[in-house]
Amino acid sequence: MGEAPEPKEIKIERYVARYGAEAVLGRIFTAREIRDYEIAQSVVTLYRSRADAPNEARWADENPEGEKILERAFMEYKKLCL
Repeated sequence: MGEAPEPKEIKIERYVARYGAEAVLGRIFTAREIRDYEIAQSVVTLYRSRADAPNEARWADENPEGEKILERAFMEYKKLCL
């Protein structure tokens, strides 16, 4: 994801997928945490799909909702990095 630090949701989601929520957090997830991690994973999936596309502009034309989600995620992430 470039030079910026990886969002904590992505890092935690990767650890939880490997070791389980209780092992990583010492407790089970809250409903909000589940939602947040699922959203983060969806953004990563979209990001990888666009990055793997031979033509990102065409991908954006063919996936307008995905492009909107990525734009919003990028803007929100930039706010966190400032």
